[in-house]
Parts: sequence; C-alpha cells; structure tokens
Amino acid sequence: MRSLPLTRGLPAALTWVGGGILGALALLAPWWSRPRAAERPAPSVVNQRLCTGCEQCYQDCPYEAIAMVDRTDGRAGIMARVNPALCVSCGICAGSCAPMGVGPPGRTGRDQLAQIRDLVAARAPAPDEVVVIACTHGAGGVAQESRFDGAPVLPVDCAGSLHTSVVEYLVRSGAAGVLVVACPPRDCQNREGPEWLEQRLYHGREAELKDRVDRRRVRLVYADLAEVGTVAAALELTRRDVGTMGQARREADIVLEAECDLVAAQGLDGRQGPERRQRSQGLEGRRR
Repeated sequence: MRSLPLTRGLPAALTWVGGGILGALALLAPWWSRPRAAERPAPSVVNQRLCTGCEQCYQDCPYEAIAMVDRTDGRAGIMARVNPALCVSCGICAGSCAPMGVGPPGRTGRDQLAQIRDLVAARAPAPDEVVVIACTHGAGGVAQESRFDGAPVLPVDCAGSLHTSVVEYLVRSGAAGVLVVACPPRDCQNREGPEWLEQRLYHGREAELKDRVDRRRVRLVYADLAEVGTVAAALELTRRDVGTMGQARREADIVLEAECDLVAAQGLDGRQGPERRQRSQGLEGRRR
C-alpha cells in the first residue's frame, strides 16, 4: 500500500496555516540571524575632502551600499555616500579608493598604510624575507598565526579590502617578496573581492599597484581554509623566484599619503561636471 503525504490527512485550512507559518519563518530568518547592533562592525564612512567622485568604490561595492550624490561641501561635482543599512563593513571600498578616502573606521587605505609603517618601523623585513598577507576567511588558516613557515603574516578581513599601497610599501621597504593569499574566486564571502584585488595588482584597475613597484616580487595565490598546502607551495615558489633576483633595495622616507592627497586634489579640478554625473546615472540604471 502506497503511503500518502502527511498533508493528505490534514484539513485544508490547517495545511494552509502551517505553510504560511513556515513561509513567515523563512522570511524572518535573515533578520533573526543578524548580529545585534552593538556587535555589528561599523559601516564605511566617506572623507568628503578626499573623495574625487571617481565612482570606483560605487562600482566595486558588492552590496550596492554606496551611491553617488551631489557634493555637500560647497564644491562642484559628485561624491560617494554610504548607506549604513546596506554596508556590511567588508572593506572592499577601502581597497578601491586611490586617495584612501573611504572605508570602515580603522581600516581605510590610510589606516592600513599607517599600520604597516608602524610594523616596518618596529621590525624591517629582512633582505631575504617574504611577507605573507592572508585573508582571515581562507588562506589555509595561516592568517591566525603571526608567522607561517618562518614568514611574517599580516591578516586582512578580505583580500579585496587590501590597498595596493601596503604592497608597495613592503616592497620599497626592502622585503624580498610579498605573497598575497586570497579566497578562491567565486568562493569569497564578499563576492568579487579576489577578482578586484587581482585587477588592481596586475591589470590597472583603480586603485592600481603603481608601475614603479617590481611585480616580480609580488605573487597572488588563491586558497580556501583547508588548502594550507597551496599556501606553503606558493611561499616556497616565491622564495625561490625572488632568491634569483638579488637583494631588494630598501628606501628611506617612503611617503605615499601626500601622493594620495595630490590624487584627490587633481580629481577635483572640475572634471566632475555634467558628463560625470551622466555617467553615474547610467551606471545606476544598469545596476537596477
């Protein structure tokens, strides 16, 4: 005798009520699972003085939490504005901003640069040392350690939030190499984080790694949380490759913030007129 579904033996009204309750629970689940307001990371903020209205953070944001609006500081053109209700504090906007004018508090490009400067001042990279920058959500779990196979490890919340000035500062400070470990593409909790990072490092996407940086000393590898072997192999390969290049040159008095201020000043030279606003409106239409 064939068994019948449970609902066949229930009154129709009870079936509909039960289905409605289950549907309501499914709709409410995202709200119930959200961290409490006090536990949520602070959303990104925009420094109006530095924002050029270039729209890069607007294009890169995985959650459409950034809009381009008319400036409110008395200058012509447009600027970025973050919607705190949509921002998850992934920090990808921090990595996308050339003048380092947007990002979560304490994690903007300028904050990242200040942190790496302090670390280098306390302990400069050895001439034969490779520095590992690892995503805390993947990268074989090496971001949880201060060193991996003898290499210093710098953790980042998302590889896509890494500002390329950090990589530049390490190379110009004398590090033999920099190994950046990101989550595999399409396996990043912040969606396009690894893709945007790769394009900034190697394909000129703003905020790009400058041409003055020797890219032979920079390697990007993808590894999920279980692929510690991939990280170890990439570190060994990087050490071998940079070992054939001779000692890296260590520069003194590396100042990158002033250059970013210049980028901000040049971006506000009147090029934010109607044509840029029209482009922004076109992008908004495509995102819908």
